[in-house]
Formats: sequence, structure tokens, C-alpha cells
Amino acid sequence: MYTYRVFIVKTLKGVEKIVASYIRDIIPECDITVKPGGYSGILLVKIHEKEKHKAGFLYNIPEIEKIIPVEKVTKAELKEICLEAKKLAEKYLNNNITFAVRTTRRGKHDFTSLDVNIKIGSCIQEIKNNKVDLKSPDKIFWIEIIDNYAYISVISQDLTYRKKTPEKPDSLKFLKKTIIVQTPYLDDKASYKIGIRIGRTVQSYEIPLLIVAPYGRINALQLMDFLKGINEGILSRYKLQLKAYNDRKVSKTQVYLQDLYQFIRNVNREKEGIIITTTKGKISTLHIKNIIKRLYQEKKKIYVLIGSNQGIPTGLYRQADVLLDIAPNITLATDVAVPSIISTILNIVII
Repeated sequence: MYTYRVFIVKTLKGVEKIVASYIRDIIPECDITVKPGGYSGILLVKIHEKEKHKAGFLYNIPEIEKIIPVEKVTKAELKEICLEAKKLAEKYLNNNITFAVRTTRRGKHDFTSLDVNIKIGSCIQEIKNNKVDLKSPDKIFWIEIIDNYAYISVISQDLTYRKKTPEKPDSLKFLKKTIIVQTPYLDDKASYKIGIRIGRTVQSYEIPLLIVAPYGRINALQLMDFLKGINEGILSRYKLQLKAYNDRKVSKTQVYLQDLYQFIRNVNREKEGIIITTTKGKISTLHIKNIIKRLYQEKKKIYVLIGSNQGIPTGLYRQADVLLDIAPNITLATDVAVPSIISTILNIVII
């Protein structure tokens, strides 16, 4: 009689049968249930004990999103899950090891995934004094519930790729100091489209303030189109961010209009720094990088001046703390300049 090792394999929707075929090519005698309970994006794979050494080959199948080795299978009842989780806690939780519980639930039950997380976490702490760490736990009790059954795993690495992890620096603290000063892109046809792209970019980085800074006599209708585009770009991206970031508040970029020369006159040079981006500037040598890092350390605000088809007047160069050329011998398109410059500055101040 065979004994099995059970794996839950997750895929994108629509490729379950393809993945099953690849698995059978590698492990011919395995048992596979494609879309158990009719749920898309999941397979139950049972590998005979004699072939469990082949399980590692599953990681070579790019269509597979996650591979979860199952430790225990039990009824989808909190009491049953709790009993098995305690047994696994005795096995895996030594002193000073932190843990978390993650649950994905499919089907109809009288509890939610959050209920499972809370209940199982409490059950484990009844027998163990280990601390819960929801951000970066040493061990994760991973529970997949499919209708009447619960599949319990204990893993050492979070299977979810996360935007924010302890080893990643917080770029927002630098972005909150960054204010983009953009000369308007003025054109009969393209002002609105370029404005949309710039608006989406500054909102993507959650730049607190965008100052549109024309100078001299300009076409008012073209400027109006540019500003409309910026507003639309900010709003469209902001709505998406509200859905994407459920663990923090999203800051919406504010937009102001100010004459470029008057703006420069009003800068508080003791508390605020100026970076002007230009093809006539200096590349990011170690010396330039150190100046930019020091600006972000010492100043409350950093104004980053970016030109367009109406470029930055050279008379303002004398006012800059740094004249920066991020792409020598290349003149960047206006809608490309903003993300390129912000990314360059982030790489300088973070690394």
C-alpha cells in the first residue's frame, strides 16, 4: 500500500491542465486533482513516497505560482485544525522562533479566513510562548481550506511576494521630501496626453506636490490642456492606489501653478534644496551622489526642476545645489524624464 506526500500547487487561472500534464511527465505515477471543488488556479498533487525525491522538479515548471507541501489534512473545522496545529507547533516552534498564521478559504463555512488566523494563533500560544510576527515570521502556519478539508503546512519562507519587507528601505520617506517643479509641455496636440502621463507618474511615486512653472508669455489654452491632463492622470492613478494599498494611507499629489522665476525667489535656501536636471549638468559621480544624499539628510524639501519643450532657463543654474545629467548625450522625452529622474534620485539616496 502506497503512502503519499500531498502538495497544493497554485497556478494562474486557465493553465491548470497544462501544469498537470507537465507534472505527470516528471512524476508519471502521481495522483492529481485539477481544480478540486471546481476552484480555479489550484491542483492537489499526491506523490508516492517512493517518488517524493522528484518533488523538487516541480519548481522548474514556470507556470506554477506556488508549491505548498502539506503536513496535515483534517476536517475544515476550527477545533480539528487547532488540534493539528498544536502538534505541528510542538515540532517546529523552538525558543525565540516567531510565527504567523496565513489562511486561504474556499467554500461555505461559518468562519472567515481571519477567524482561522486568530483562532489557530491563540491555540498555538496556549502551548507555546512564541511571539506572533505578522510582518516577518520565522515560521508560517499556512492553511488552505477547500470545502470540507483543511490542508496545513509549516513553512520557513513567505510564499507571497510582498511590496514591503524588512530588508527593503522605505522610499516614501525620501519621496515625501521631493517636490517636482515642471515646466509645462505646450503643444496644440500633445499637451493633454503628456499631462496625463506626468500626472500618473507623480501620483505613482506619491510626490506630495507638483508645481507647474511656466515663464514668460505662453499659450493659455495649451496650458489648460496640460493641467487637465495632469489632473486626470493623478486621479486615475490615485483610484487604483486606493485599491492596491490596503495596509497604509495613500497620499494624493497636490498641483500648483507658479511663475518659475518667482518660485526660485521664494525658495528658503536654509531649509530647502534645488536639483536642476539638464543635459548640461554633471553625471552622478560619487561626489554628486554625496551632495544629493546630504541634501536629503539636511533639508526639509528638495525641489527637482525638470524642463520640457520649454526648458529650464540657464540663468537659474546658478541657484541649483546640483546640476544633474542622468542620461549623458540623450535628451529625454518629457513624459519619460519624470520617472527616470525620480528613479535615479531614489537609487542615489537609498543605496
